[in-house]
Amino acid sequence: MEWSQTCMPFLIFLFLVLVNEVRSRGNTVFEIRQFGATGDGQSDSSKALEDAFSNACNVVGGRNQILVPEGTFMVTSAVFDGPCKGLIEFRVDGVIKASAGIVDDDKWVAFRYIDGLVITGEGTFDGFGESAWNLNDCKMNSQCTHLPTDF
Repeated sequence: MEWSQTCMPFLIFLFLVLVNEVRSRGNTVFEIRQFGATGDGQSDSSKALEDAFSNACNVVGGRNQILVPEGTFMVTSAVFDGPCKGLIEFRVDGVIKASAGIVDDDKWVAFRYIDGLVITGEGTFDGFGESAWNLNDCKMNSQCTHLPTDF
């Protein structure tokens, strides 16, 4: 029997095992209620979001998902810093809502230094849009307070 006939099935098997091992790493869902978030629209879920992100960001390999389920999650300010050890999917199926006092901060939700970030889902980011626009007088006032950016 020739070497290629003997070793080829073993090499194919080994390759498939390695591919499966790489694909099975990561791919963990970090649902923000497991970190203390409540979807009542009133309680601050900022820390829960940041904690879920931190855990997902530190998993080596795969695509790790931060899940914002149905519900309204109030966020005063959240910063998500990379780099991460795997790919990150930020899935929003509920509403991430800004707090009424958001004008006091220069950011609301910030994603920084994250390679391969994917934002998915059927939910929304509600930064109060139009109701905050009248607070922006920067065209007329050089000393204005800049409103926070969404992303």
